[in-house]
Amino acid sequence: MTTPLEDWSRLIARIEAEEDVIISYDDIPQILTRDEFTEKFDKIDSDRYVAMLDRIERRIDTLSLHAPL
Repeated sequence: MTTPLEDWSRLIARIEAEEDVIISYDDIPQILTRDEFTEKFDKIDSDRYVAMLDRIERRIDTLSLHAPL
């Protein structure tokens, strides 16, 4: 969203498939109950949860929509 409005058309032109804008959810948990979250990650500042957020961010960074113009 930091891309200037005049460059949006160039970004949109990169979208050819779902994989250009949506990351793979393989090995990323879907909606968890509070108990499931606690069992898997303990709390939101745990190393396990921070590592999962980092994994998600790294995947987002690989999307063609996020590559530099």
